[in-house]
Amino acid sequence: MDVWFDERGRNVLPPVDDSAVWQHTLTIGTCAAGGAVLVVLVGHFLVRRVALRHRLAEWDRAWARTEPQWTHRDA
Repeated sequence: MDVWFDERGRNVLPPVDDSAVWQHTLTIGTCAAGGAVLVVLVGHFLVRRVALRHRLAEWDRAWARTEPQWTHRDA
């Protein structure tokens, strides 16, 4: 059985093996990629929402100018 000590002579856990390093790397990479995808999707949703509001406001203004001609009444 191997025993590991730190620079102060305290008993410590052995260093991690290669499979643990790869597992940690893949976990962090997957989380980072998922986070990046989430940021892009949320940004896309917010931009679409703002654009839709602006477009609907523009349609309301255009209808306010056009409606009196179509319905022959004052808006």
